[in-house]
Amino acid sequence: MRSFFFPRLLSRQAGLTLVELMVALVLASLVMVGLYRTFVTMNTSHEVQQQIVELQQNLRTAVGLMHREIQMAGYDRTLARTAGVVTAAANDIRFTMNLNSDGDLADAGEDIRYTLNGTDLERNGEVVIGGVEVLDFVYLDAGGTATTTPAAVRSVQLAIVARSTNEDYAYTNTESYRNMQGTVILGPQNDNYRRRVLSTHILCRNLR
Repeated sequence: MRSFFFPRLLSRQAGLTLVELMVALVLASLVMVGLYRTFVTMNTSHEVQQQIVELQQNLRTAVGLMHREIQMAGYDRTLARTAGVVTAAANDIRFTMNLNSDGDLADAGEDIRYTLNGTDLERNGEVVIGGVEVLDFVYLDAGGTATTTPAAVRSVQLAIVARSTNEDYAYTNTESYRNMQGTVILGPQNDNYRRRVLSTHILCRNLR
């Protein structure tokens, strides 16, 4: 009796067929692929946002430093009027000030130059920030007219365009970037880099 019933009981236990197993594996694979793609998308989005935040912070720091120092151009309590703007180029500015009123312009922080070297914004040869594509200066005289004569400079319009370190392949940059005059300083690059432009108008209150 037992030898007859037990095999019949086993024969009634259904298992997975090969087709069902393959279908289950395909479905599981599709789920895993979907989860992976979601993870990659979220991770990439997070990295892009972090880059943008870092880019904006670097720009604000650089522009803030330049604004504070350029507005001091020509400072001299002795009224000797030997300090002022020395170089007034499109991406290169040099200016002096007599901070300690000792009669010369040779002390630390009294002779400053900002220029673009490759993609590095430099202050007296030291890198302030990297990833800069455009450093743009527009010099204005007392009447607000653009000038390239250092002695005529009374204010400076500054614009900096910087780009992210890594590319965002889900994004194509087709933007144009302008200075405060409305002039295009960087046209569409049609690449995958994120960019930001930051501008400011600096009144050189010690220049007369």
